[in-house]
Amino acid sequence: MNDDTHSFDDQLRMPGLTVHTRGFRIQFENGYGVSVCFGAMNYCQNRNGVPLYEPKLGQLTSSNAEILVYDIITDENILTHFGGSEVEQVIGWQSPEDVTKILDWAAKQPPRASMVSRRSCIPSTINEESDNG
Repeated sequence: MNDDTHSFDDQLRMPGLTVHTRGFRIQFENGYGVSVCFGAMNYCQNRNGVPLYEPKLGQLTSSNAEILVYDIITDENILTHFGGSEVEQVIGWQSPEDVTKILDWAAKQPPRASMVSRRSCIPSTINEESDNG
């Protein structure tokens, strides 16, 4: 199935990658999404000042980032406990190594109920077509 046929809003609810002005998002087939932000006002090196941004290159840099793990269909916050403490919404000040650990964790989780429900609504002919390329 060609993803170009979906609306922008639909694409935001599908597995894939998104880049935005303060970071990026990765959404996995299992329904988990991870937002990695490191712009002004995020809980990171750039929080209280001018972000380290190179306009000519369109690059934003930081030594750490703010992370949010969410359900890509419902936008529900998934990661409510991290490192032994309760998380209200985001996890700040995460090193690049921490970011990769969270991405790996999210990618390895079983499918979210929202993804199972969504897949059960797809006609079998579409599933077969997408499996064959």
